[in-house]
Amino acid sequence: LDMQIDAVKSALSVNADGSLALAGNLDGPPFDRLGSGWYWQARVGEHRIASRSLADGSVSDPPRPFDWRRILTGDP
Repeated sequence: LDMQIDAVKSALSVNADGSLALAGNLDGPPFDRLGSGWYWQARVGEHRIASRSLADGSVSDPPRPFDWRRILTGDP
């Protein structure tokens, strides 16, 4: 986990307008799967950048995890 935090921290920069930029792609597995439970986000004021796995959610309100049992059983 410390390595992942350091990778995100090292790749982040703040632009002159206060927005966040990410140098490189940090959304490899498992951060690329929506609802995976593996998330990262950074916020400076109103500006926010986050992993693709968060979609439109946030760390405090993540998307609902994908339920594989529903696929396997056919239950709604």
